[in-house]
Amino acid sequence: MTSDTFDDILNDQQLCHFWDLFNEVQGWPITQRQEWFYVAIIFVTGVRMKEARDMKVEDMQVHPRPLIHIPCGKGGKGRIVDVMPEFVPHYEAYVAELRGLRRRWAFKSAQSGRLPFGDKPPSVRCCREWWKRVIEACGITYTRALACHSGRRVFTNYIPRLPYPGAYGAPEYMSLRSLQDQLGHGSIETTAKYYFRAMPGHRFPSDQVFEWREHVCPVKKEEE
Repeated sequence: MTSDTFDDILNDQQLCHFWDLFNEVQGWPITQRQEWFYVAIIFVTGVRMKEARDMKVEDMQVHPRPLIHIPCGKGGKGRIVDVMPEFVPHYEAYVAELRGLRRRWAFKSAQSGRLPFGDKPPSVRCCREWWKRVIEACGITYTRALACHSGRRVFTNYIPRLPYPGAYGAPEYMSLRSLQDQLGHGSIETTAKYYFRAMPGHRFPSDQVFEWREHVCPVKKEEE
């Protein structure tokens, strides 16, 4: 099963077109290409729209490992999110440019003015307009199903299917628990719903299957 079967997720062809255009805008001034980076950072980390909007430069770590600190996510919970390895060069370049400009926020409102520490994050309405503009620039018909939150579903649908070298050389996949931590889901049931949609028929290690089943649908013990 691929993303082509879901109307709330960009399919493979649409994503490839997005990344082609994303690479083309890298020569633009940061104020013009920040909306493209905003969409991209949601695709590659799975953060929520508001979490990306409120991202500060000081929370964007480059060394020794590219990480983003989300100090106050949904429900006031903080977490650390990884950046996809393929996106790291773009991430590092963007952070370096932000620091060079002494920017406080990763994404700046057009009404912030020119003072380096007088900037403020964009409004929710502005972020939604960025999202719609980028989606339509890719030749995609914008629908309610493809609103900002669909970016998290892009991450959830693709990342679990990408194998990485395991400890013994065999390909491994992101675990259910790791995906829950990355997305900031309060319940593993929510994560499992999207995980199994992306990974139909995937078999987890026996201990992980047992852990998930015990948490979601505990086995009732027979009365003696």
